[in-house]
Amino acid sequence: MNQSALSLRERADRYGAAIRSFLQQDGPVFLLTEMKGNIGDRLIQRGTERLLDSHAVPYDRLSVAAVARTPHRLVGATLAVPGSGAWTTRWHQWLPDLVLLASAHADRVVVLPSSFDIAVPVVGRALSQPNVYPICREPRSFRQLRTRGRAALALDPALYAFDFRTPGASSGADRFGRRTLVALRTDRGSGLQAHGWSIVDGVNDDISVTASDLDSFLAAISGSARVVTDRLHVAVAGVMLGKHVDYLDPYDLKISTYARFAFRDEFDDRLVQRDERWLEKQAIVQSAGGA
Repeated sequence: MNQSALSLRERADRYGAAIRSFLQQDGPVFLLTEMKGNIGDRLIQRGTERLLDSHAVPYDRLSVAAVARTPHRLVGATLAVPGSGAWTTRWHQWLPDLVLLASAHADRVVVLPSSFDIAVPVVGRALSQPNVYPICREPRSFRQLRTRGRAALALDPALYAFDFRTPGASSGADRFGRRTLVALRTDRGSGLQAHGWSIVDGVNDDISVTASDLDSFLAAISGSARVVTDRLHVAVAGVMLGKHVDYLDPYDLKISTYARFAFRDEFDDRLVQRDERWLEKQAIVQSAGGA
């Protein structure tokens, strides 16, 4: 069957089976845990564990601290690194160095679906190691890496944290009442300030950094009728939980690039791209000069 005709669930099964086959080629598998990052990264971790569990991949957990302290434990093994944004121009401060260390000991290091900027020197060095195998979560990264001969393309592991049955559209009627969750970035990944905008006081809750844990993060989305965000994994969770999601692309067209590959046109009725003028009309942002 043509891949383009497959549903998200069918594609997830196929990509999951391919990842299982690759991970099980040789030696025991260690899954890197306690990754640094915001709550969205914990969603990726949960999805990664469910991906491996659902495809019967046996593995042991190994924390970031344990790899840094005792990398010799990886001799004869495969280290599976959960998907992450820590391979990009803005966020590459620790993971590429850890993979370089691990690759000197492990038989293989498999970086599960992530986005990559190989123009960043340390990213390029880490992915150039002959036993490091990157998997991309969107085509732009894959195009950068395919000339190296070891890159593959698959769905973001965060998606496996959810039930792949096509979610029904949110009615907006839940026990919390009808409300909109505004979850815009408050870190240096935001493009609003650079383009002369500020967020109106009191309307925003950047749950990727304010939520106490992953369950609280998901509860905030589940309890909303509508989500407005420029956070990739807030948008992903919103779509997978059946919410209407209005999104503003942050740097590098991050959400739209991801959505074209992961969702195709399956959720076009609930995932809508907006711009700053739309946010202004909703009284969510204002010109920074008028703040």
